[in-house]
Amino acid sequence: YVVKLKADHPEVKLVCALPFPEFDRTWATHWQSRYHVLLEHSDYTKIVSPSYSKECFFLRNKWMVNHAQHVIALYTGEEGGTRNTLLYAKQQNRSIYNVL
Repeated sequence: YVVKLKADHPEVKLVCALPFPEFDRTWATHWQSRYHVLLEHSDYTKIVSPSYSKECFFLRNKWMVNHAQHVIALYTGEEGGTRNTLLYAKQQNRSIYNVL
């Protein structure tokens, strides 16, 4: 979605925040390929934690909100990390756009 948006709006930046290095190592090959295409379109990539830990995903999500003016989400309404991130974004007074 953001890659397409950038085509018409060059002021939009794609920042990829990774919870830890080699985040994709257990994914199927086709998902890894799609992921690496996104990284190639990234204006900036941040690795939040040096290695996997229980809290690395939470730290990544918090970093994303703290460094964003707006939050674009693909939120289905289910409980979990996306929901928690959106609640945190709301607490931080970020504008939230759910594209689903």
